[in-house]
Amino acid sequence: MVPASAQNSSPTSAAKPQTSDAPAAARENAKQQAALIFQHGEDALKRGRLNEAEHDFRQILALDPQAGAAYANLGVVYMRRKQWTEALETLRKAQRMLPQMAGIRLNIGLAYYRQNEFLLAIPLFESVVRDQPGALQARYLLGQCYFFASRWADAAVTLELLWPQESTQLNYLYVLSIAASRRPQGSRRTSNPAAGICWRRLARISSLHGQNALESGTI
Repeated sequence: MVPASAQNSSPTSAAKPQTSDAPAAARENAKQQAALIFQHGEDALKRGRLNEAEHDFRQILALDPQAGAAYANLGVVYMRRKQWTEALETLRKAQRMLPQMAGIRLNIGLAYYRQNEFLLAIPLFESVVRDQPGALQARYLLGQCYFFASRWADAAVTLELLWPQESTQLNYLYVLSIAASRRPQGSRRTSNPAAGICWRRLARISSLHGQNALESGTI
Protein backbone atom coordinates (compact mmCIF):
# COMPACT_ATOMS: atom_id res chain seq x y z
CA MET A 1 0.00 0.00 0.00
CA VAL A 2 1.25 3.46 -0.88
CA PRO A 3 1.33 5.86 2.06
CA ALA A 4 -1.10 8.76 2.03
CA SER A 5 1.79 11.23 1.86
CA ALA A 6 3.13 9.49 -1.20
CA GLN A 7 -0.35 9.52 -2.81
CA ASN A 8 -0.62 13.27 -2.31
CA SER A 9 2.78 13.86 -3.89
CA SER A 10 2.45 11.45 -6.80
CA PRO A 11 2.45 12.92 -10.36
CA THR A 12 -0.95 11.41 -11.08
CA SER A 13 -2.71 12.90 -8.08
CA ALA A 14 -0.98 16.25 -8.56
CA ALA A 15 -2.15 16.50 -12.15
CA LYS A 16 -5.84 15.96 -11.41
CA PRO A 17 -6.65 19.42 -10.08
CA GLN A 18 -4.89 21.03 -13.05
CA THR A 19 -6.81 18.89 -15.53
CA SER A 20 -10.19 19.68 -13.99
CA ASP A 21 -9.49 23.44 -13.62
CA ALA A 22 -8.08 24.02 -17.10
CA PRO A 23 -11.39 23.92 -19.03
CA ALA A 24 -13.06 26.19 -16.50
CA ALA A 25 -10.19 28.67 -16.69
CA ALA A 26 -10.33 28.60 -20.49
CA ARG A 27 -14.06 29.24 -20.44
CA GLU A 28 -13.64 32.13 -18.03
CA ASN A 29 -10.89 33.62 -20.16
CA ALA A 30 -13.03 33.31 -23.32
CA LYS A 31 -15.93 34.94 -21.49
CA GLN A 32 -13.76 37.88 -20.45
CA GLN A 33 -12.41 38.26 -23.97
CA ALA A 34 -15.92 38.24 -25.40
CA ALA A 35 -17.01 40.90 -22.89
CA LEU A 36 -14.10 43.12 -23.93
CA ILE A 37 -14.90 42.70 -27.62
CA PHE A 38 -18.56 43.44 -26.99
CA GLN A 39 -17.73 46.58 -25.02
CA HIS A 40 -15.36 47.72 -27.76
CA GLY A 41 -18.13 47.17 -30.31
CA GLU A 42 -20.61 49.19 -28.27
CA ASP A 43 -18.11 52.03 -27.91
CA ALA A 44 -17.47 51.98 -31.67
CA LEU A 45 -21.20 52.05 -32.36
CA LYS A 46 -21.70 55.06 -30.08
CA ARG A 47 -18.92 56.89 -31.92
CA GLY A 48 -20.32 56.05 -35.34
CA ARG A 49 -17.50 53.71 -36.32
CA LEU A 50 -19.87 51.28 -37.95
CA ASN A 51 -17.40 49.01 -39.75
CA GLU A 52 -15.47 48.54 -36.54
CA ALA A 53 -18.65 47.83 -34.58
CA GLU A 54 -19.85 45.33 -37.16
CA HIS A 55 -16.53 43.49 -37.01
CA ASP A 56 -16.70 43.23 -33.23
CA PHE A 57 -20.28 41.99 -33.07
CA ARG A 58 -19.58 39.43 -35.78
CA GLN A 59 -16.64 38.24 -33.71
CA ILE A 60 -18.98 37.74 -30.77
CA LEU A 61 -21.44 35.78 -32.91
CA ALA A 62 -18.62 33.58 -34.19
CA LEU A 63 -17.82 32.74 -30.58
CA ASP A 64 -21.45 32.44 -29.50
CA PRO A 65 -24.15 32.17 -32.20
CA GLN A 66 -26.80 32.56 -29.47
CA ALA A 67 -25.60 35.99 -28.35
CA GLY A 68 -28.85 37.90 -28.77
CA ALA A 69 -27.37 41.21 -27.63
CA ALA A 70 -24.76 41.03 -30.41
CA TYR A 71 -27.53 40.47 -32.98
CA ALA A 72 -29.42 43.42 -31.51
CA ASN A 73 -26.45 45.76 -31.83
CA LEU A 74 -25.55 44.46 -35.26
CA GLY A 75 -29.11 45.31 -36.27
CA VAL A 76 -28.53 48.88 -35.10
CA VAL A 77 -25.41 49.04 -37.27
CA TYR A 78 -27.51 48.11 -40.29
CA MET A 79 -30.18 50.64 -39.29
CA ARG A 80 -27.58 53.41 -39.18
CA ARG A 81 -26.59 52.46 -42.72
CA LYS A 82 -30.25 52.27 -43.78
CA GLN A 83 -29.78 48.64 -44.78
CA TRP A 84 -33.33 47.85 -43.78
CA THR A 85 -33.53 44.26 -45.04
CA GLU A 86 -30.39 43.25 -43.15
CA ALA A 87 -31.47 45.25 -40.11
CA LEU A 88 -34.86 43.56 -39.88
CA GLU A 89 -33.44 40.08 -40.43
CA THR A 90 -30.83 40.60 -37.71
CA LEU A 91 -33.20 42.25 -35.24
CA ARG A 92 -35.73 39.47 -35.69
CA LYS A 93 -33.05 36.96 -34.69
CA ALA A 94 -32.33 39.06 -31.62
CA GLN A 95 -36.04 39.20 -30.81
CA ARG A 96 -36.37 35.42 -30.94
CA MET A 97 -33.48 35.08 -28.50
CA LEU A 98 -34.50 37.96 -26.23
CA PRO A 99 -38.30 38.29 -26.54
CA GLN A 100 -38.52 40.22 -23.28
CA MET A 101 -36.32 43.09 -24.54
CA ALA A 102 -38.62 45.97 -25.45
CA GLY A 103 -35.75 47.91 -27.03
CA ILE A 104 -35.37 45.30 -29.76
CA ARG A 105 -39.06 45.56 -30.65
CA LEU A 106 -38.75 49.34 -30.65
CA ASN A 107 -35.92 49.15 -33.19
CA ILE A 108 -37.84 46.71 -35.40
CA GLY A 109 -40.79 49.09 -35.35
CA LEU A 110 -38.49 52.01 -36.12
CA ALA A 111 -37.00 50.14 -39.09
CA TYR A 112 -40.52 49.71 -40.49
CA TYR A 113 -41.39 53.33 -39.66
CA ARG A 114 -38.36 54.63 -41.57
CA GLN A 115 -39.63 52.74 -44.62
CA ASN A 116 -43.15 54.16 -44.22
CA GLU A 117 -44.46 50.71 -43.33
CA PHE A 118 -46.68 52.15 -40.62
CA LEU A 119 -49.12 49.25 -40.38
CA LEU A 120 -46.25 46.85 -39.73
CA ALA A 121 -44.73 49.18 -37.14
CA ILE A 122 -47.95 49.66 -35.13
CA PRO A 123 -48.11 46.27 -33.32
CA LEU A 124 -44.44 46.56 -32.35
CA PHE A 125 -44.83 50.02 -30.85
CA GLU A 126 -48.05 48.91 -29.17
CA SER A 127 -46.23 46.04 -27.49
CA VAL A 128 -43.50 48.38 -26.21
CA VAL A 129 -46.03 50.86 -24.81
CA ARG A 130 -47.95 48.01 -23.22
CA ASP A 131 -44.81 46.70 -21.51
CA GLN A 132 -43.39 50.14 -20.72
CA PRO A 133 -46.17 52.74 -20.41
CA GLY A 134 -43.60 55.45 -19.74
CA ALA A 135 -41.71 54.88 -23.00
CA LEU A 136 -42.17 58.33 -24.56
CA GLN A 137 -40.41 57.62 -27.85
CA ALA A 138 -42.46 54.48 -28.48
CA ARG A 139 -45.71 56.31 -27.65
CA TYR A 140 -44.83 59.22 -29.92
CA LEU A 141 -43.95 56.92 -32.82
CA LEU A 142 -47.11 54.91 -32.23
CA GLY A 143 -49.20 58.09 -32.40
CA GLN A 144 -47.46 59.04 -35.64
CA CYS A 145 -48.15 55.61 -37.13
CA TYR A 146 -51.82 55.84 -36.18
CA PHE A 147 -51.92 59.27 -37.82
CA PHE A 148 -50.36 58.09 -41.09
CA ALA A 149 -52.71 55.09 -41.06
CA SER A 150 -55.67 57.51 -40.72
CA ARG A 151 -56.60 56.07 -37.33
CA TRP A 152 -57.51 59.53 -36.08
CA ALA A 153 -59.04 58.64 -32.72
CA ASP A 154 -56.16 56.35 -31.79
CA ALA A 155 -53.64 58.97 -32.88
CA ALA A 156 -55.32 61.71 -30.87
CA VAL A 157 -55.67 59.68 -27.69
CA THR A 158 -52.09 58.39 -27.90
CA LEU A 159 -50.56 61.79 -28.59
CA GLU A 160 -52.66 63.66 -26.03
CA LEU A 161 -50.93 61.65 -23.32
CA LEU A 162 -47.66 63.29 -24.36
CA TRP A 163 -49.00 66.80 -23.91
CA PRO A 164 -46.85 67.65 -20.84
CA GLN A 165 -43.65 66.72 -22.70
CA GLU A 166 -44.41 67.75 -26.28
CA SER A 167 -46.87 70.66 -26.21
CA THR A 168 -44.21 73.19 -27.25
CA GLN A 169 -43.21 71.17 -30.33
CA LEU A 170 -44.71 72.42 -33.57
CA ASN A 171 -44.90 69.09 -35.40
CA TYR A 172 -46.56 67.47 -32.42
CA LEU A 173 -49.20 70.19 -32.23
CA TYR A 174 -49.81 70.04 -35.96
CA VAL A 175 -50.35 66.26 -36.03
CA LEU A 176 -52.44 66.24 -32.86
CA SER A 177 -54.68 69.06 -34.05
CA ILE A 178 -55.42 67.28 -37.33
CA ALA A 179 -56.03 63.94 -35.62
CA ALA A 180 -58.31 65.55 -33.04
CA SER A 181 -60.34 67.36 -35.69
CA ARG A 182 -60.77 64.26 -37.87
CA ARG A 183 -61.61 61.64 -35.28
CA PRO A 184 -65.26 60.54 -35.11
CA GLN A 185 -67.64 62.95 -33.44
CA GLY A 186 -68.46 60.64 -30.55
CA SER A 187 -64.80 60.30 -29.53
CA ARG A 188 -63.75 63.96 -29.65
CA ARG A 189 -64.36 64.84 -26.04
CA THR A 190 -61.68 63.66 -23.64
CA SER A 191 -60.61 64.64 -20.17
CA ASN A 192 -57.31 65.92 -21.59
CA PRO A 193 -57.42 69.57 -22.74
CA ALA A 194 -54.76 69.08 -25.39
CA ALA A 195 -57.07 68.73 -28.38
CA GLY A 196 -58.81 72.02 -27.70
CA ILE A 197 -55.70 73.97 -26.78
CA CYS A 198 -53.39 72.86 -29.57
CA TRP A 199 -55.37 74.66 -32.27
CA ARG A 200 -55.06 77.95 -30.38
CA ARG A 201 -51.37 77.37 -29.81
CA LEU A 202 -50.86 76.58 -33.48
CA ALA A 203 -52.75 79.73 -34.44
CA ARG A 204 -50.53 81.75 -32.14
CA ILE A 205 -47.37 80.23 -33.60
CA SER A 206 -48.68 80.84 -37.10
CA SER A 207 -49.43 84.49 -36.35
CA LEU A 208 -45.98 84.99 -34.86
CA HIS A 209 -43.93 83.11 -37.44
CA GLY A 210 -46.14 82.90 -40.52
CA GLN A 211 -47.75 80.07 -42.42
CA ASN A 212 -44.35 78.95 -43.73
CA ALA A 213 -43.44 77.82 -40.23
CA LEU A 214 -46.37 75.43 -40.18
CA GLU A 215 -45.60 74.08 -43.61
CA SER A 216 -41.90 73.57 -42.95
CA GLY A 217 -42.32 72.28 -39.40
CA THR A 218 -40.00 74.89 -37.97
CA ILE A 219 -40.44 77.88 -35.68
